[in-house]
Amino acid sequence: MYSVMVGERLVGQVKRRVLRKQIGSGEGICCGVFLLIIAIVALWVVMRGRRSDASLFASGDARLAHPTVGTVYKRPTVRLPEAPPASGAPLDAGVPSSVPQPALQSTTPAAPPIGLFPGSVVTAGWRIGTRFQEYDQTNLFEKIDGRESFYFSYDFKRLSCMALETDAGVTIDLEAFDLGTPESAAGALLAEHSGSSAKLDVDSIGLRYATSGAAFFARGRYYCRIVGSDDSAAVSAKVAQIAGETAKALPPAALPREFLFLIDRMRVPAAGLGFFHEAGLGFDFGRDVFVGQTADAELFLVRSADAQAAAELAKRFLSGFASSGEAIENPRAGGRGWFKNRYEESVETAVAVGRYAAGVRKVKDVEAGEAVLAKLIAELEKLDDGG
Repeated sequence: MYSVMVGERLVGQVKRRVLRKQIGSGEGICCGVFLLIIAIVALWVVMRGRRSDASLFASGDARLAHPTVGTVYKRPTVRLPEAPPASGAPLDAGVPSSVPQPALQSTTPAAPPIGLFPGSVVTAGWRIGTRFQEYDQTNLFEKIDGRESFYFSYDFKRLSCMALETDAGVTIDLEAFDLGTPESAAGALLAEHSGSSAKLDVDSIGLRYATSGAAFFARGRYYCRIVGSDDSAAVSAKVAQIAGETAKALPPAALPREFLFLIDRMRVPAAGLGFFHEAGLGFDFGRDVFVGQTADAELFLVRSADAQAAAELAKRFLSGFASSGEAIENPRAGGRGWFKNRYEESVETAVAVGRYAAGVRKVKDVEAGEAVLAKLIAELEKLDDGG
C-alpha cells in the first residue's frame, strides 16, 4: 500500500561510523603476557606434583619425640576405668570422690516447637505436609466452613493447626481449638463425644477418648483433635504418639471441680457429662451450665457469683419450666415447685444451694425426683463449703 520512491530520503537515516577497525598492539601484548604467566604457573604446579617432599608424609612418631616440638601429650592425673563397671557397681567406680563428676545429660537436643505443637510430633517417615497455621473468629470459616457456629457457642478464640504426611500419601491433621476456659474445652469434647461408643477417660487435668485412627482430648483451655486419613494400626499408633506429646506440651489446668463433683459425688458416668457455655437447657439465660445424665435423671448446676444471684437464677429456671409444662400439686415436694414437661413424660425443678443454682430434670415422678434432689442438695452444700 505504501512504497518508497527511488531517490527519496528516508527520515532518520543515519550512517554508522566504525570507531575501531582492529585491536590495538598494546592490548595484544598485555593479553599475551597474561597467558604466559598462567602457563608458567600451571607448569610449576605439575612439576611440584611430580617431585613431592617426602618429609610431609613422614611418621608422626619422630615428630612426637623431637625435643623442639614441645609437650604434645600430658599424662592424666586421674585413672579412669578401662572397662565398664560390673553389674550393680556405680558408674563412677575407680574415680576418686574428690573429683566432681558432671551430671549426665542427653546429647540429642529437643526439636524446636512447631507453633503450638511440639517438634517431637515429626518422626521418621513423617514430614510436615501442611505448615502450621492459625485462624481466629474472622476467618475460621476458611478452615471449617459450616461448623464454625458450633465452636463459637463454646467461646472460640483461636484455632492452631497443621498436618503431617508420608511418602505414601497418608496424612494426619492436628487441630487445637483455644476455647478460653477448661469448661468450654471439655464441653466441646463432650458434645462431639455424645452418642459415641468410644470410652471416655477422665483425670484431674482433662478428658480424652480415641477411635480408630483418631484421638480427641481437652487439656486446659484447648480442645484438640488428631485425625488420621485411615484407621490402620500404624496410623493409630502415630496418632496416639502425637496426642501424648501435644498434651504434655500444652499448659496444664485442673478439670473444673463441678465435673469431678458429678462423677464422684453424684455417680454420673463420664459419658453422661455435659457443659453448655450458652443456651443451656434450651434457655437464653442458661450460661455455663454443667449437666450430668444418670440412668434415672438429669442433674444440672450453675456456679453463680453469690447466693443471691443463685436464688434469682433458680427462679428463672422455674419460670422456664413453667412455660413448657404445668405445675404439679404435691404436698410432699417440701414447698418446691415441680413441673411436668408437656413434651416429655418427666418432671423437673430447680433450687438454689449456696452460690449454686441446681436442679433435676427428666425424672419419672416427683417422689423419685425428691430423692435425687435431696442427695444433690446435701452434696452441693459440702461443695459450696469447700468440701
